[in-house]
Amino acid sequence: MDRGATFFMRTCPTCGRPTRVRVEWLGREVRCMHCQATFLASNPDQPESETLLDCAERWLAIADELLRSWDRPRVDISEI
Repeated sequence: MDRGATFFMRTCPTCGRPTRVRVEWLGREVRCMHCQATFLASNPDQPESETLLDCAERWLAIADELLRSWDRPRVDISEI
C-alpha cells in the first residue's frame, strides 16, 4: 500500500462495512475487499444527486468567498 496515498472511508452499499478508498479513485468503480461487490467511489460528503459540475461550482463559490475575505496587502504600482 502506498504510504503517500490519501484515503477516505466509504461504506460498502452491499455489506455495509467501512472501506478505504483512495482519493484518485473517485468516480471509478471499486471493489469491496470484504464482500467483493463493486460500487462507484464517490465523496461521502457529497449528496448522491449532486453532479461533478455542481460540486465544482460549489467549491469555486467557496474559493471566491475566501479570496474576497482575504486581506491582501496593497501595492502601489507607481513604486514599481
